[in-house]
Amino acid sequence: MEATAAGRAAEARGGGAGTVRTGIAAGVLGGLAMAAWMAASAALEGAGPLAPLWPLADAFARGPGAERSAATLLLGVALHLAFSAAVGVVLAAAVPRDFGPVPAGVVCAGGALLVMAVMTTVVLPAVNPTMRAEMPAFGGAWVIAHAVYGLTVGAAAQLVRHRARLGAARALRERHA
Repeated sequence: MEATAAGRAAEARGGGAGTVRTGIAAGVLGGLAMAAWMAASAALEGAGPLAPLWPLADAFARGPGAERSAATLLLGVALHLAFSAAVGVVLAAAVPRDFGPVPAGVVCAGGALLVMAVMTTVVLPAVNPTMRAEMPAFGGAWVIAHAVYGLTVGAAAQLVRHRARLGAARALRERHA
């Protein structure tokens, strides 16, 4: 119980470990929201809900004649969620703690679009050229998915922080009661 109260107090103050935990959780949630948006968009286009996820597998399905498989798809999704968590930490740390969930979401959406631009133009051509080549087929859904990621990360991080502040205040009241 004491560790939980200490974690809430650290997050309420803006402590490092609390921000990392908050950013990881918000980033994974944002990555899932992004994937859900892409899957729904692809399904509406008639491509099937897994269509936007298969290019993630190409980071691991390399070499002549390499085939996409369930294993490479799972590795690609895991890589996507790990990167989502890492970017979530950076975005959560960049948002002022006194912002509400909506302004924080807007700030993080801008950050996510910046990350998308760098990843699309610099990283993906070198690391996963197949994914880079296939993303234009998803059109605006690709851009909107990154905005959804950022909105989710910012709002989730601020909601966790708000909850942490409430928990820390409650713990302080109970200690002095």
